[in-house]
Amino acid sequence: MRHVRLTIAADSVIADFAGAGAVTAKVAAIDAAIDLLLKLDYSVIVDLHSSDKLFAMLRADPVQGQARVAEAWRALAPLFKPGRGGRLYAELLNEPPLEGTDWAAMQAALLPQLRALLPATPLILSTGGPQRVEKLTASEPAADRNVLYAVHFYDPFYFTHQGADWIDDVPGIGALRDMPFPVVPGSERLGLTVAELRLAGQRGLADKLAGLTQPYGETDVAQAMQALADWSRRSGAPVIIDEFGVYGGRAVKADRVHWLETVVGAAQANCLGWTHWEFRDGFGFVDPDSGKPDPEVTKALLGHSP
Repeated sequence: MRHVRLTIAADSVIADFAGAGAVTAKVAAIDAAIDLLLKLDYSVIVDLHSSDKLFAMLRADPVQGQARVAEAWRALAPLFKPGRGGRLYAELLNEPPLEGTDWAAMQAALLPQLRALLPATPLILSTGGPQRVEKLTASEPAADRNVLYAVHFYDPFYFTHQGADWIDDVPGIGALRDMPFPVVPGSERLGLTVAELRLAGQRGLADKLAGLTQPYGETDVAQAMQALADWSRRSGAPVIIDEFGVYGGRAVKADRVHWLETVVGAAQANCLGWTHWEFRDGFGFVDPDSGKPDPEVTKALLGHSP
């Protein structure tokens, strides 16, 4: 393990939302956290992360939203001070609520502003929205060559987010449990999962899973990582899988571990960096009760137990 993605709620470093004094205190706390991580010999991704007020503004008034993103980075820029060069990365904005040409235009407008603030810092860019693989491989890279591109990998979503009751736009996923990986249409295991959903009254999702015709397994993960590697070679821009994981509340542990091993193995086989999502919460590799790394998950990620 060589780096930490330090997520920073965007609203907390924008004075209009948090207040100037709170922003000053927040940046000082982030600075202390970076000091600690650097002393522990980690590199650090400073990730401007999803926040309610900023994202509502980006949707309602993109011009004002763009100005607030720039304001946030003016507040964070002092973190990138001499002596930290080569060990800090700046992630422009996690999963912005814009995609396609809308986000591409905004990112292109923000890029020179960030570069003026951080002339030598590697910047992490994206295609917006959920930062899916196919969106990146269909895009063109920025002219700036000191950039990386981030994608998030949570396929198949019904497996990685089963039991995630905070996801409102996928009806029934909070009741889903024991969804297997690999996903094999017509298999006994998938049939049992569908039956449980019907017993829970989630007929819509049950019918959707029962109607699956295409399997999803190790080969599909490998093809996704190969596509990213091919795009990286063509574009000359490095790619990082800077979020991936399986929500642990309802997934069978062996399937969760196998999925993690599969993603890490395919990423590393294609020279792609990766960052597991979360430390010790629902997706975490640290057991929330013991406070110690989960040996099976740690082995899946690193190839050895803690």
